[in-house]
Amino acid sequence: MLMAVLVACADVPPDGDVVERGQDYRVVQKRTGGRYTELRNGMHYQSGGQWLETVEEIVPGNSGADAVRGPHKVRLQNSLMAQGAVEITTPDGKILKANFSELRYFDAATGQYASLGKVKESKLELLPPNQAIYRDVCDGVSADLLLTYTAGGFEADLVIRESPPSPESFGFHPESTRLQVVTGFGSVSGVTVERHFLRQEKDEMKRKQLIEPDFVDESIAVGGSVFGYGTAFSGDSRTISTAEPGVIKVGKEWIQMEESNALVESIEYLDCRNELAKLPSPGNGGDKAGFRIDYIINGAITGSFTFQSGVTYWVRPSAS
Repeated sequence: MLMAVLVACADVPPDGDVVERGQDYRVVQKRTGGRYTELRNGMHYQSGGQWLETVEEIVPGNSGADAVRGPHKVRLQNSLMAQGAVEITTPDGKILKANFSELRYFDAATGQYASLGKVKESKLELLPPNQAIYRDVCDGVSADLLLTYTAGGFEADLVIRESPPSPESFGFHPESTRLQVVTGFGSVSGVTVERHFLRQEKDEMKRKQLIEPDFVDESIAVGGSVFGYGTAFSGDSRTISTAEPGVIKVGKEWIQMEESNALVESIEYLDCRNELAKLPSPGNGGDKAGFRIDYIINGAITGSFTFQSGVTYWVRPSAS
């Protein structure tokens, strides 16, 4: 019987000499004899024809900041209002130029929108080693845009700092309202989308009363990179698995417009109402509390990896 040993491990240096490298693995010859293969998404990147160890850092650049010592390359502009303020280059060369646009409510019953805050000018601030932040990015609700660079990819969190107005104040029904974050991505080619239902309305009478009766999430792939499962959570606590109890589901949609695209992330209001109510009142947001809505761009494991019999594989967790 063929058998490969899989062992989860922490982020530790190899206990021997690295004899082979690839983007997502390295083979280590142990000093005590034998060898093992260590796996991690985005472990290495190529430079000058060599595989180098990924470094999770964002450093000052010519017009803002750069994170280039990994498979994904990220360039951040000093001004949030700059075109393509967040530029992401995937390992296979696809370029995504992102601009946060708006925080809003959407009423699935009527199809109407109500803006909670549109983007306003904000200057980049570095949070070493691998984070950066644009503070106070909305003109209506206090919110920050927190960016994190990891070996596995790139994450953007909109951190809402104060309790927004209720849907009722706009004439919306809480039961049919969704909280949405809109991020523009300009013109992007080679995007593939697969739609899944997070919740599907089964009642035919209710379906007829709603413009958008179903709550969906789209699997979005750009070349070899994917927009991973989005999550929403309060403070710094996070549950990665969306299947676990208490996790707020985020539905993603890739919207194609005339000459540009946008990522729309949605949360059903009833799912986040209690968390939003815990936030400080307007004008008292500060920077200690917050409700986060994120998107994550991950690189898929490259190529087809064949597990061999008699080999020990160490699987390192990805920070993203």
